[in-house]
Amino acid sequence: MVKKLWVVIFPLVLLCTVTVCKKNILDYVPVLVSPENGATVTQNPPTLKWEKLYERESYDVQVSENSSFQDATLYFAWTDFQSTIASYTLPSELSSGTYYWRVRWAEGAGG
Repeated sequence: MVKKLWVVIFPLVLLCTVTVCKKNILDYVPVLVSPENGATVTQNPPTLKWEKLYERESYDVQVSENSSFQDATLYFAWTDFQSTIASYTLPSELSSGTYYWRVRWAEGAGG
């Protein structure tokens, strides 16, 4: 059975501090790289990739079977500080179906 993984991009909601408010909110939203929206994924478990945020090494990754993320599984991803692309391979295989994923930087960790 072929698996599909949909990419869903949601804006981050941040509590503003003086430092955060001085920057554009889009500076804090990781850009999802792969799999692309609507892609059929053959690697199981899949590897998710996104562009790293400046000076951020730790991220929260959510994977869900629905776009509302009500049943989302949360993973913590620690990335190589030297790389510009972050990646995370899910720890277990997914059942056949359609999945959604999103990522945000883990506040208070790694930068």
